[in-house]
Amino acid sequence: MMKYEDKDFEKVIDGEVSINDMCDKYGVARKTFIRAMNKKGYFIKKTKIKIISPHKTKIVYSYSACADELGVSERTIRNALEGKHIKLFDDMGIKVEIVQ
Repeated sequence: MMKYEDKDFEKVIDGEVSINDMCDKYGVARKTFIRAMNKKGYFIKKTKIKIISPHKTKIVYSYSACADELGVSERTIRNALEGKHIKLFDDMGIKVEIVQ
């Protein structure tokens, strides 16, 4: 199995280099490189949600994980991200936002 550098995965995620550049560097197919990235936990189009509370900030990688973390429904998270007013979040001082 080919050894890939984690810093190369991070460069692709940050947009510094393209996937095709990395494929040329390692001499592998695009699908193989993407599969290796996913296996290591690096996702190109995965939604990241930032939970900001008065005590800590946490990043989760799905609507359901965010809902579980806050103890609310997934629909509540989607409504909050769409900009709808959620009284519970205001009372607790919690904000949720999508991170690119």
